Amino acid sequence: MELEGLKLDENNQEFLSAIELVSDTKRSLFLTGKAGTGKTTFLKYLKKISPKNTAILAPTGIAAVNAGGQTIHSFFHIRPSLYPPTDIRLRTKALKNDEDRTTIYDTFKYSKEKIKMLCKLETLIIDEISMVQCDLLDVVDRLLRVYRKRRSEPFGGVQMVLIGDVFQLPPVTKDEDWNILSRFYETPYFFSSKAYKSMNPVHIQLEKIYRQSDDQFIQILNRVRLNKATNRDIDILNQRYDPWFEPADDKDYITLGTHNIQVDSVNKDELNNLEAKSEIYRGLVSGKFKEKDMPTKLELELKVGAQVMFVKNIYRSRERLYNGMIGKITKLEDDKIFVKTKEYDHPIMVEKVVWENIRYTWNNKRNQVDEEVIGTFTQFPLKLAWAITVHKSQGLTFDRIIADLGSSFTFGQVYVALSRCTTLEGIVFKSKISQNEIKVDQRVLSYSQKKLPLNQIKSELNSGKADSYYYKSLEHLKKGEFEQAIDEFYNARKFRDDLDEDKFKRALKIFSQRYLENKFNKESTKEQNQETDKYIIQHKVRDKNNDNLENQDQDVPLSNDDLAFADWNYDHSNPAHNPSENPWIDVFGPGEEAESAYWNTN
Repeated sequence: MELEGLKLDENNQEFLSAIELVSDTKRSLFLTGKAGTGKTTFLKYLKKISPKNTAILAPTGIAAVNAGGQTIHSFFHIRPSLYPPTDIRLRTKALKNDEDRTTIYDTFKYSKEKIKMLCKLETLIIDEISMVQCDLLDVVDRLLRVYRKRRSEPFGGVQMVLIGDVFQLPPVTKDEDWNILSRFYETPYFFSSKAYKSMNPVHIQLEKIYRQSDDQFIQILNRVRLNKATNRDIDILNQRYDPWFEPADDKDYITLGTHNIQVDSVNKDELNNLEAKSEIYRGLVSGKFKEKDMPTKLELELKVGAQVMFVKNIYRSRERLYNGMIGKITKLEDDKIFVKTKEYDHPIMVEKVVWENIRYTWNNKRNQVDEEVIGTFTQFPLKLAWAITVHKSQGLTFDRIIADLGSSFTFGQVYVALSRCTTLEGIVFKSKISQNEIKVDQRVLSYSQKKLPLNQIKSELNSGKADSYYYKSLEHLKKGEFEQAIDEFYNARKFRDDLDEDKFKRALKIFSQRYLENKFNKESTKEQNQETDKYIIQHKVRDKNNDNLENQDQDVPLSNDDLAFADWNYDHSNPAHNPSENPWIDVFGPGEEAESAYWNTN
């Protein structure tokens, strides 16, 4: 298997199982792994091969652009704020005596097209999930439940694919914000959200590391990641300490710093040290594209001799240029820049490229989710790269780094910086590393133990496939397509045999009866009966809730099922509440269990 010049490892069972789980089942997934294990490759490959209506989101603009998607906030029209679970902005109804009548429908106003797109969404991918705060994920869950009218299911029945490493950069949560959120959540991380806990996704960790090959370095990185670095590990790392180090001109080093002011100062000083003339390249913005989301400067100041980094993957017949590749400018022209890298003997000609700001919309004609380009940014895919922040380096790979981590201030910063480099020999420390700089959140350590071994991943995959085939079988039965239903039924039994389950027997009996009814009754009679079913339930529920209703039939008592429908807040527009549409009502009786079963099989 090959994707954009990247050859996929057919022996990586965790990777292949994760792809299969998302493609062939409805199960949700949390995909994690150490730095350099192929999480970005997984996302790109899944985007290319998935036949489902899919949206790709990320917590920041740059991460969204890199992932080829949209930010969470822009996709759902979420204004930056805190959203505790009890927030009135998330409720569907206001209390009778409440002066503030705000509901979720006031807070989030969607067009008919947007709602239809949400209803047709099958898979939602969120990249860099480690940076998503708990309350934000709960807002996503709430919006999908409400607007898809599937309130009993996590994320409204959408298959969720969450990608990221919890040992890398955490969500940025201010102390004053956490003082509020801590009343409702155990941690600020996404895995403490109520939606995530109710979803119970398959937890797969990619194990094989592709970025580094030196076993000693890999083991040190793993211990740093888990906060288990030994004194010997620290001593080995500090052998790379050289505060006066100055790289040779032919060596492409990049400084990783912990603060923007530190990084900007290095880049400005290095550019000013070059005697060559400055050239200013102005980018072009069309439509909507915020400057903070741009992968490089809108006004890019460059000189011959400047060290730059590519900020976009570019695949050409002669060259493979990747996001994070370092080089030096050899020539500047009006519409071309030439960059020399260690990967190629010849200078690489670089032209301006286009980044797209994506918004997802619903296509009525094609009945699918479309990507709508609402803005573009055109600029050379380069940025000054004597230094960048550790935060901006997440997801990138370098051969040589100068790490200035003495002011490390947040969890995962040291691990992210070290794991950017392909070898230990490629690292130079400007300040010594101590145990104090290696910060790992104990809550993350505890959560990370939930990963599944490969045999359990296979079991979850088989179970998910069985659910998918049983669903197809029931769909065929509902349409009276008996032969196709039998075929899918036997496919399901290859992965899981549910014949001995009482509920399955009852469901199969009911569907079989309905098939026979469909076979011997005319379609017009069937439609008439469905309308009668709807009328009876609506009539009885209405009568129960209104004792003063005229023409109420006082002689006909409500059955237990009628009362259950009344308590269930029966909604005639919801097919899950209609016995003619939802056979699970006959299995479980009226209620959330029947509603959940309906949506799980539709």
